[in-house]
Amino acid sequence: MSEVREEPEYDSSESRGSTEPARLDSSPRARAFGVEELMREVSRGTVRVPPFQRGLRWERDDARNLVDSIYRGYPVGTLLFWKTEAKGERLKLGSLRVDVPARHDALLVVDGQQRITSLARILLPEDPTNDQFALFFELESEKLLPPRARQRGRHYLPLTVVLDSEELLSWLFETKPPAELRAKAIHFGKRVREYQIPAYLVESSNDAVLREIFQRINSTGRALKANDVFDAIHGSKSGVHPANLGDIATEIEKHGFGRPDDKLIYRALLAVSGYDVGGRRALRLGDEAAPAYAATLEALKAAVFFLKNDADIPHESLLPYKLPILTLSRFFHLHPSPQPRSRDLLARWVWRGAWSAQHQGATVSTRSTLALIGHDEERAVQALLGSLREEQPVVPHGNFNFRFAASKLQALALVALQPRDLASGEILDVEQLATGPHAFRQMFSAGPGVDKDLVRSVANRFFHPVTPSGLRRLLLSSSGRRVWTSHAVDEEAIDALRRGRRREFLERRRALLEEHLESFLALHARWKEPDRPSITSLVVSDSEEI
Repeated sequence: MSEVREEPEYDSSESRGSTEPARLDSSPRARAFGVEELMREVSRGTVRVPPFQRGLRWERDDARNLVDSIYRGYPVGTLLFWKTEAKGERLKLGSLRVDVPARHDALLVVDGQQRITSLARILLPEDPTNDQFALFFELESEKLLPPRARQRGRHYLPLTVVLDSEELLSWLFETKPPAELRAKAIHFGKRVREYQIPAYLVESSNDAVLREIFQRINSTGRALKANDVFDAIHGSKSGVHPANLGDIATEIEKHGFGRPDDKLIYRALLAVSGYDVGGRRALRLGDEAAPAYAATLEALKAAVFFLKNDADIPHESLLPYKLPILTLSRFFHLHPSPQPRSRDLLARWVWRGAWSAQHQGATVSTRSTLALIGHDEERAVQALLGSLREEQPVVPHGNFNFRFAASKLQALALVALQPRDLASGEILDVEQLATGPHAFRQMFSAGPGVDKDLVRSVANRFFHPVTPSGLRRLLLSSSGRRVWTSHAVDEEAIDALRRGRRREFLERRRALLEEHLESFLALHARWKEPDRPSITSLVVSDSEEI
């Protein structure tokens, strides 16, 4: 059985010795950036978000309010930059990707990340609709609105054209809005481009001074979470990879399992390093931080590979509970090459815990589960299986709500059928579709003649991309049983759909899905099969007999 390591004691003076923080050589220089100039410097790679910054916390409404304040001339706060050197890299801001060169005069954002990132995501992309923060300016009402299919006409100004006056004039020439609306568009663009945001520029070669400034600034606002503070202290721009939690997330994302959030990665780091995953204080590791980042990345990659290939869970968004990621990270850190039998039994543990809701992951249960993983591989696996209840639970039914674990089990059963595109017949890309909105789409809305429970059930959900033709029309026009079967639909259901009998269609599909879900869960959890360890572990050596 493993032991939880004692967290190192930390004194705020440790990082700087027994003296007070060093002074800056010169006071910060004050200046103002126009929005047009600020976004130009983001595109050039002059303005960058440094490794010690936390991830984006704003939602689209926050970003919309920022642009609205700029348009109305309201104050939006002050920026703080650290002028220093920066390496060449690919910057990622939402949907925006920018390759930038190394610079000796880069401006790293110490305060203002949320504002700068939001503006870049709204104003810089080429496609006005491909980012979750995308906005249009409705010229008649003078309101900022998210994208809608109808927002392609002359009343809806895409914010991706307002930074460049020539692009704005080109848009006006193409759409030809009335003179009154044209004047509004020009006025809006001018207000946004020329809005001035005050900023301070700090020049110092001392990283510790900048981290001190960063922590003091952020301590006066919304408190940083433990993972934010950990990265603020240990995040490095030295070129060592991974340098922070965000680097780990980016590497995991490359494996097609989705991008885990920084909080989950930080908890995995604690689990891998043997510390208490429920600790509220940020862990202070000093020189051990770089190896901890690297070990966490390797353990998470092994856990993700296992979940995709052994447990048949293709994407992080479909994982009913997060506890298995922490547990598997700890397990694969201690046992990087487990036996096939151990992998098989671990997959059962994943599914049994999800089906029985014992992987809910409260702090106490997470601690106790991690404590079962010691340096003996097979004992650890047996302990994990033994920690679960032995009785097989009932198959989950009821309303489909993708936020809940029971519905994610249903969703996994749908995905296991390898759904095909109703138009082309090609097998759908789970990774691509799972990361987008509305992956599990409703066919029918509630109405007369259809039971509400049926409408809200998984029988009314299809794993399929958004289509203007409508699911019903595509399903009826799709060719052959192979496409129907991939969505748990048979000829009897299709016949009911052709006749307009929605209730009969949903009842038939519900019956097919219930049968499929029961066999699907039984196949993966294998509750009735023996969980003995490998044969080799049962062989007693001569020395042990003596």
